[in-house]
Amino acid sequence: MGKELQPIAQKILKGYDYKNLYFVSPTGDVIFSARPGQLFGTNVFSGVAKDSELPRFIKKALETKEAGVSSFDLYPGLINVSMYLAAPVVQGEKVLGALVLRMSPDNIYQIINEYTGLGETGEIALASLIGDEAVFVAPTRFDPNAAFKISIKIGTSLDLP
Repeated sequence: MGKELQPIAQKILKGYDYKNLYFVSPTGDVIFSARPGQLFGTNVFSGVAKDSELPRFIKKALETKEAGVSSFDLYPGLINVSMYLAAPVVQGEKVLGALVLRMSPDNIYQIINEYTGLGETGEIALASLIGDEAVFVAPTRFDPNAAFKISIKIGTSLDLP
């Protein structure tokens, strides 16, 4: 499977700036990876990624037979924040697995780091609702380490200048 898919996978990765492409079986086995990495040869339901959003997200795509997009998150084995796209691969009524693409937030960071019209102190914050907190999922103008380190409890009043 790998040799046949590799040229197509590399073209997709290069053309759309995805970081990796995986094929995941219905049982969760990562049986193809376009680039070497920690997920290849593991099972997303029981391996290194089992406690992340990734297995739940892939399972949903497999069960509903619908494509979806995960949240930005720090996934196991990765240094940087990532987001995943998953689409079921179906032949007739049978689900063969899921095609999963890993995206970097770099393109989104370029947009939120555009400060034109925001003056010397204005910034754009990108957050994700996790439980009852808004968790910053991107660096901010004045804190390059803010991603997943700053959160604000929903309903909390903030003392703003």
